[in-house]
Amino acid sequence: MAVAPRALTEHTKNWLMVVPLVVLVNLLIMVGSSSNWWDISWYRADIMQGQVWRVMTGHFQHLGWNHWLMNQLGFALILWLLPMLVLKFRWLLACAVGAVSIGSALLLTDIEGYVGLSGILYLLLCYGTLIDKTIPIKIKTLLLSVVLLKVAVEQFWPELNSSTEAYIGGFVAIDAHLFGSFIGIGMALAERGLSRLRSKGLPAEEGLS
Repeated sequence: MAVAPRALTEHTKNWLMVVPLVVLVNLLIMVGSSSNWWDISWYRADIMQGQVWRVMTGHFQHLGWNHWLMNQLGFALILWLLPMLVLKFRWLLACAVGAVSIGSALLLTDIEGYVGLSGILYLLLCYGTLIDKTIPIKIKTLLLSVVLLKVAVEQFWPELNSSTEAYIGGFVAIDAHLFGSFIGIGMALAERGLSRLRSKGLPAEEGLS
């Protein structure tokens, strides 16, 4: 009976070490962009002209304060519900991989500009759900089904996001949600595969050759 409270306290400490820091960094980025001190958005034209860093940084700029607030709450909630994400800096690795991979994948679309954390949030939700061993398989299946159903609905009926677009003051980048979800699933499957190789005593390089 004493294990659960200790686990909850440890998770709370880990959460409090991560979330306020990330929100503060995003706050400083938002203040700077809203004050026209800098622009780190994902812009296709600028990326093609050599500003490749925008592939990563565009995720951390937002359209406005409503957009910023919605994404910060989403990040905090996901890391609270999925404790495995705050262990061993998994959230940081996932955000870094997600920013680069989603930002690069968006170049395959016809999007000219993009900002926001939502693609990474979808990645964290799918990745965290799959790697968290404390979540029953039925709950995992339900969560992933809901996420993937939402992604599919957005692809076929993007107009359903009209209320969200009115709130954030811009279009919802549904392709970022799509890429984030599948990249998150791919990361989780790759991690589980490497874990199985290690458990069998095989070096990862040998198993992947």
